[in-house]
Amino acid sequence: MSGPSARRRGAASTWRRRPSGRSFLRQVAALIADWADALHPGFPATTSYNDKRTDHDGVFYVAEEDVPEYVKTYKPTILRWNKDADTQGFPAQNMKASKGCTFDRVLIFPTDAIRNYLKRRDPSTLKTLSLATLYVAVTRARHS
Repeated sequence: MSGPSARRRGAASTWRRRPSGRSFLRQVAALIADWADALHPGFPATTSYNDKRTDHDGVFYVAEEDVPEYVKTYKPTILRWNKDADTQGFPAQNMKASKGCTFDRVLIFPTDAIRNYLKRRDPSTLKTLSLATLYVAVTRARHS
C-alpha cells in the first residue's frame, strides 16, 4: 500500500483511522501525538485517548552528557536506527523492531538526518522511510 495511510500505519497496534479521516492513538499521550503529527503535516490531527498523567510527560531533548542520569531516573526503552548506533553502551532495540510495541518511555538515539530534522522541524529534510521510522519510534511511548 502507498500514500499517507500506509505511512501512518507505523503505529499498528495503537493507531486507527476513524471514518471522519481523523486518527487516534489509544495509549500515546497527547503531547507525543501532537509532536508526531508534525512529521506528516498533510494528515488530519491525531486524537490521544491516553488520559493518564505522570510527572514526566511529553517529548524531551536529552543532551548526550545527561543520558546516563536520564536512563537511571526514567528507565526508558532505548531505540536506535540500527546496531551501528552509539547508545553509550546502553542496551537498545532498532526503531523498526519496536513497531507494534508500547513502552512507558522511550529514549531515541537519532541518526544525523534525524538530528538535522530536530534542528529545523522541516519534514522535507527526511526521506519517507526516516519519517515513518521516526514516527513509529516516537509513538511507542505512553508518557515520554
